[in-house]
Amino acid sequence: MVILMHYAALIVSGFIAVQIHEIARGAATVALGDNSPKRNRAFGVKLRHVDLLGLFCIVMCGGLGWSNPVGTTPMFYRNRKRGVIIANMIPLVANMLVGCGVAFAMRFISPSFTLKYSYIIIAMWTFCTVNISFALFNLIPVYPLDGSAVMDVILSPNACVTYSRYEKTLQIVLILLLLFGLIGRIISPVASTIFINLAGMSSVY
Repeated sequence: MVILMHYAALIVSGFIAVQIHEIARGAATVALGDNSPKRNRAFGVKLRHVDLLGLFCIVMCGGLGWSNPVGTTPMFYRNRKRGVIIANMIPLVANMLVGCGVAFAMRFISPSFTLKYSYIIIAMWTFCTVNISFALFNLIPVYPLDGSAVMDVILSPNACVTYSRYEKTLQIVLILLLLFGLIGRIISPVASTIFINLAGMSSVY
């Protein structure tokens, strides 16, 4: 029963994290001058934002996964390079703020409530760490993560061509590192530490 609740919390948290991520991307994109999300009716909570493999990874790897991004047209940005960076970083900031905000709010939950409704606390812990881990993981500059789009506009044209040659190899390496838990060993402790310090809890278990 506890295991089922744990995975249910991961699925729900992952779904919400993806929606927060893509709603933020859509809002940033529109603010930057590209109305593609509105024209394509991709703005708001949409099932299409969920990438099944990405959600599976979120559930199995504790927040380490990706979404199906809102379609954008960078040519409409007032400043293309700056626009691409902002449109791909704002979603990460949104996830981080939500995760950290909920964690900080938990600091004010009474000890009696924590003891009586421990399953709610565990669900909230899952929600916070999934959002924080999701944000940190998507900084990695490998497609389909957001960091790759930022890398494309930061690198010189020649460097981009060289980088693209190794894209498939980097994706395979990324998946292998995920499967063997090597990335999780770095990101998960960081997310847990952030949560513990903000929530003022030594542990939720």
